[in-house]
Amino acid sequence: MIRVGVSLPALLQLMGHSQIQTTLVYVQLTPLDVYQQYACCKATRSADSTAASLSPDTVRGYRAARRSFLRYLGADHREICSLKQLHRDPHPSF
Repeated sequence: MIRVGVSLPALLQLMGHSQIQTTLVYVQLTPLDVYQQYACCKATRSADSTAASLSPDTVRGYRAARRSFLRYLGADHREICSLKQLHRDPHPSF
């Protein structure tokens, strides 16, 4: 059923399973199946070029929003002058 386009969540419900792991026991994909899905996604992405690139207007809009946000923060927090200062350290040393 996967080969004809039925999604895994739909197949899960059709088979009456409550866990996706149970459904995956019955799914058998060949390397050709995986390649066909990859080729389909690649063709769709190249057709939709807006996802692959940013227009100059989008970049200008982002920069204007960043400047506006920094001005907003600067009103109450003068020590913040860059968005890099707002990044959270994923490995803080306590």
